[in-house]
This record gives sequence, structure tokens and C-alpha cells, in this order.
Amino acid sequence: MSDTTFQDTPLYAWLRANAWFLLAGAALVLGIIVYRENAPAWRQAAQEESWDSFRSLAASASGVEDLATRLGQARQDERIYPWFVFDATRAAAAAADAQALELLKPELEALAKTSSVLVATPDGPQNMAAYLLSKVSGEAAALPASFPLPEPEGSKVEVVVSVNDTTTYTLVIGLYEKDVPQGAGALLEWIAAGRFDNQSARKVGATGLTLSLAPRDAQEGEAEPEPLRVERPYGLFHAEGVLTLMQLPGKAGEQDPGNVQILLQDAYYQDGYSTVVGKATEGWAEFKAAMDALDPNAALKVTSVRRL
Repeated sequence: MSDTTFQDTPLYAWLRANAWFLLAGAALVLGIIVYRENAPAWRQAAQEESWDSFRSLAASASGVEDLATRLGQARQDERIYPWFVFDATRAAAAAADAQALELLKPELEALAKTSSVLVATPDGPQNMAAYLLSKVSGEAAALPASFPLPEPEGSKVEVVVSVNDTTTYTLVIGLYEKDVPQGAGALLEWIAAGRFDNQSARKVGATGLTLSLAPRDAQEGEAEPEPLRVERPYGLFHAEGVLTLMQLPGKAGEQDPGNVQILLQDAYYQDGYSTVVGKATEGWAEFKAAMDALDPNAALKVTSVRRL
């Protein structure tokens, strides 16, 4: 019987010599696993934090000195910086604040070269920063107070949401079928299949109301549907009152086939990450007021969603 132990073998010597390397490799693998599992939640939390910062900066006191300070703060977050400049420009034009507009011109000039945000105008899609700069440099009074979403020209759908099974609220949403045919088409298929009916809904902070879909009934041998890709037409911003698809966690550029969201507040940070498929056309004021005042413990349910 041999007296050789594991400690005497070449494998043990190799493991000892490479212990730190092996530990570092294991830590790296573990780190990758943790990141993949948590990255979507971390990204969403960062986006929410950025948008909270935007709302705080946009609501701050006016004045050129204060605006310069807020611009400096906004520059620290690339998610909100362009939108802060656009919002500040509209506010300054509405107040006919010539000093503020002069301060904002260099910001718009820089963004006109780097920002890809487009806006719908009578002359077609234009770069948002360049459009604002042309207005500010010319007749500031011609600048609109806001950039409203175009009116939907597609099908209309009715969404009925119940609170505690006692009170119902009805919202009519027009769809942008020509602009986002894949997203709007998928939504209509889900509605026809009854996947929204009697499903749960939940309020996500103050930002939106998420509607869940029933699991899809797949037939035996049926191929999985193609991924639902993000569509990014100009002029369809993630503004208050829109119906939007949601990013599939961990899948950049793909939409979640199990949830959609009605935005209760502007959420421009979602632009480019998910597809805006429709906009509320009837019942919005009452619906929003009810959702804003909702008791955190209220039970929400989608009674029905149907095509009108």
C-alpha cells in the first residue's frame, strides 16, 4: 500500500501554486452571474433616480443664476441633460426670458450635434435641439409651450380597471398602428385572445400603471413567436397618458410579452427602450386623478380590454 497522500501529488502542488488565480476566476464567474440577475433592476432603479432628479431640477426656482446652477447639475446625468435643456428652453420662451434663452443657446448648439431626439413638425421630423435653436434664434414666441404627441389615427381600445372590485374606471386609447405596426399589432392580438381580461394591475410608484397579461396558450408543436422588437418613430415620446410596451428584462431591444404600462407621468428616460403604441383619447382626467389618489393597499384588476 502506497504512503503517498494527495498533498504529495502534482495536482495538489498545482492547486497551491494557482490558488489565488482560481479564487479570482471563481469570484469573476460569481460576479457575472450576480450582475446578469440584477442588472435589469439596477438599470430601472438608476433610470427612476435620474427622472426624479429631472423633475426636481425642472421644478426649481427660476432666474438666470439658478438656471446656470441647475444646468451644471443636469450635465452630470446624461439621461436627463438633453431633456432638461429642452424643458428649460420652452419655459424660458414662454416667460420671454431673453437672458435665460441666451444662456441656453450654446447648450442647444452642442446638443444639435450630439442628440438624436427628433420632434414631429409640420415640415416632418427634425432634430429637437436644432428645431428649438432655430426658434430661439428667430422668433421665440413661435416656440410651442410643449410638444404634444400626434393624435392616434388607428384603432381604439377600451380599458376597464376596477379598484377593490367596487369601482371601475374606463379609459379609451387610440393606437399608432401606422407608426408602430408590430407593437400595435401584437397588442391587438393579445386583446383578441382575451389575455388582459380579469388579470392583475399594479401601480409602479407615481410613474405608471402596469397591466399584466395571462400566459400565452401555446399549441403543441407551435414555434415560439418572434421577439417583439422596439420601434422608435419620431414624435412618439414616453409622455403622460401613453400606453407603452415594456423592455424585456435583460434583453435590450426586446419587448415584454407579459406586461404593458399606462404612464401617469412623463417618463422620457424610457425613450428608445420600449415602444409607445397608443395614447389616451377619452376619460384621461378622471382615470389619472383616481390612479394618483390610489390607496397603496388597493386591489387593482383589469376587468376587460376590448377593441372598439
